Amino acid sequence: CTIFMQEPDHQNHSPETVSYIVAEKGRWELSGGLTFEAGSHSTDRARGKGMNFEGDPISFSASFQKNPAVLHTLNTNANVDWMTSLATSVTTGGFQIAQEHAETSTLNDAVTIATETIGWIAFETGFGMIGENLFIIGHYDDGVSNGVDQTQFIINLFGYENPPDIVVAVIGENGGDGSWARGSGTYSSTNQGVYAEEDQRSDVERGHASEPFAWASFDTGSVVFGERTPTASPSVSPSSLPTISPSSSPTEVTPSPSVSPSSVPSNSPSSSPTKQHSDSPSAEPTLSSAPSETPPNAIGETGQVELTDTIDLGVKAQIEFTHTYNDPVVVAFINTRNGDESVSPRVKDVTNTGCTIFMQEPDYQNHSPETVSYFVVEAGSHVLRGGLVVEAGTMSTTKIHRSTHSFDGDSVLFSESFDETPAVLHGLVTHNTNKFMASFVASVTVDGFTGGMEAGRSNANSIGETFAWIAFSTGSGSTAGSPFKITTGSDGIADGVDNESPHIVGFSFMGTPDVVASLFNPAGRDGSWARGAGPYSATQQAIYAEEDEVGDSERYHVDELFAVAAFQADTNFVLSN
Repeated sequence: CTIFMQEPDHQNHSPETVSYIVAEKGRWELSGGLTFEAGSHSTDRARGKGMNFEGDPISFSASFQKNPAVLHTLNTNANVDWMTSLATSVTTGGFQIAQEHAETSTLNDAVTIATETIGWIAFETGFGMIGENLFIIGHYDDGVSNGVDQTQFIINLFGYENPPDIVVAVIGENGGDGSWARGSGTYSSTNQGVYAEEDQRSDVERGHASEPFAWASFDTGSVVFGERTPTASPSVSPSSLPTISPSSSPTEVTPSPSVSPSSVPSNSPSSSPTKQHSDSPSAEPTLSSAPSETPPNAIGETGQVELTDTIDLGVKAQIEFTHTYNDPVVVAFINTRNGDESVSPRVKDVTNTGCTIFMQEPDYQNHSPETVSYFVVEAGSHVLRGGLVVEAGTMSTTKIHRSTHSFDGDSVLFSESFDETPAVLHGLVTHNTNKFMASFVASVTVDGFTGGMEAGRSNANSIGETFAWIAFSTGSGSTAGSPFKITTGSDGIADGVDNESPHIVGFSFMGTPDVVASLFNPAGRDGSWARGAGPYSATQQAIYAEEDEVGDSERYHVDELFAVAAFQADTNFVLSN
C-alpha cells in the first residue's frame, strides 16, 4: 500500500514517524487468544463543523464481550480536498463510521463529498503476549480537554524495550469542530501522548473537548498468527445502528487482572483468586488461585488476599498455591492502609501446596481489613521467561535488631552473582514464639546480604525464626505474558508515617498489580519495615518505613531505600525455554 500525510491547508510538513497495522479482513483469534475483527466500508457520508454525526452503521459478525477498541483510517484518496475518518457509538455489537472534514467546510458550505473507503480494525481490549510480542489495547476518555492548545492525553505503556508500533483513533464526537488523533510529541517505550487535533482552516485556535481514544500497541515489527473465527461477515444494517446518546458513548474499559481466556495469553491465569473471609474472629479465609491451565515449568506465582483482622483476634488466611513445590519460599507485603496502627505481615505453616498468611500489630491489638500481596518462588536460582533472574531461599536465624543497635545479621551468599545489585524481598515464615517480629536485610551487594529479625522498639524476643528471601534482577518488561516492574531506590525524603511523605513507586498496569516491597539496607536506627501508605492502584504504590508505637507513639523516620517488585495480578513465574 501507499501511506502519506496531508495537511488540511495542503502545505508542506516536517518529517514524522507513522505506525501502521495490517490485518486480513474477517474475524480472527490470534495464537495468544486475542480476538479482533477487520473490515472496510465505502461511504460518501461526511461530518463537518456544526453538523450532528450521522455515520453508516457497522455490525460485527459476532458480539465482543465488552466494547472493543476501534481503529479507523481512510484507505482511498478520492476527495479533491483534505479528509479524515471518524467512528462513534462503539458498542459490543458495532459502531458508526463516516468521513470527517471538520472545519475545512461548514454546514452552510456547498461541499461535494466523494465516496471513500474506510478501513477499520476492532480489537478486544487487554494486554498480553502473542508469541514473543507484547500487545496493549484499550480505550478511554480522561475527561480533560485534549486539544493541541490544551492538555495531551497520555497512554501509559509498560514492558516494551523500545517504542512500540502504536495506532490511536478518536472514537467520539464530543467536540463540535471535529478532530482526529495525532501524536503530541511524547512517544517512548513507556507512553504515547495524543491530541484531538483540529484543522486551522477557519480559525487558528485548536482548543478541543475531551474525546475518547482507542489504541493498540505491539512490539515493533510484530507478525502475528491466528485462526479465522467461523462467523458471518460484518454487515451494514440500519437495525444495528447503536443509539446515539451520552449513555452509548465509549467508556473506560480497564481490564481486570482476570480477563477472559480469549483476551490474554493461554499461559496466564484465566480466573482471579477466590477470596472468602468472614468478620468472625475465628475466620480463616481461604484463597485459591488455581487457573484452568497450569503453565509447564512454573516455579513460582503471585497472589493477593484480604485479611479482616490480626492473628491475635484469630484471623489468618490459608493460601492454596497454584502449583505444587518442592521447597517454596514466600514473602508478603501489606499494600493498603485502611488502619493507621502499625502492623506487619507474616507467613507460617509453609508446605508444598500452601501456607498461612496473617497480620500482627506490635501491641497485639485488632486492626482494620487490609490487602496483602504475596510471592511464591521455588528455592534456588532461576532464569524466567523474558530473561528475569530470581533466586530464593530461607535460613534459620536468632539475630534480632533492636532500636539504636547496629544491623548485625546472618550472611547469605547468592549461588551466582547478579550483574547489578538485586531487589531483595524478605520476611519471616515461622511464628515460633507467637510474638511480633519483622525482618531486615543489610549490606546488599551483587554477591549476597545479611539478614535477621526486626524488633524495633517493641521489646519482643524470639528463640529463633525462619527468614525467607527472594532476590530479583531489577528492570521492567514481561515474563510469560505478564508485565512487571522491579526497582530499588530512595527519594531523599524522610519516609516515616508521621513525616507524611511516603516513598512512591510509579508504574502502569491495566488493573491493580501484585506488589511486594521491603526495606533494603536500613538507615534508621530505630528499626522499621515496609508498609503500604494508602495510595495503591494500577499506577502507583505508596510505602512508609513503618515503626512500631510500643516504645513511644511517634513514627518519624529517615529516608530509606526500598526494594519493590510489581507484577500483573496472578502472574506465573515460568522458566525460560
